[in-house]
Amino acid sequence: MKQLDKDKAYLVTANDLLSGDAIFYQGGNTWSGDVKDAALFFDLQEAEQAAVTANDKQASSIVGAYVIAAHKDKSPIKNREALRTTGPTNYWHGKQTQQGKAHHV
Repeated sequence: MKQLDKDKAYLVTANDLLSGDAIFYQGGNTWSGDVKDAALFFDLQEAEQAAVTANDKQASSIVGAYVIAAHKDKSPIKNREALRTTGPTNYWHGKQTQQGKAHHV
């Protein structure tokens, strides 16, 4: 496949249908809650196809798969996406409290 920009990398993210957690595509039918486990794409079209396929074939377990731009270390470029890697920030319970990452809003 054609490489669009050698300095750009992409990840596919979605939400887990049951928990609502942000998850990251690892390949095949596999997802992880840890962005470090995500498959890194260097071709935008390939990443977009993975998102479309996931939305079509995994609708019973994921919702809203889409492509995000990332650094080569897999950290998302946009702040919104970086925040998604730590979980919701609008309440004092759940995984933020358990991980010591609670935020006031």
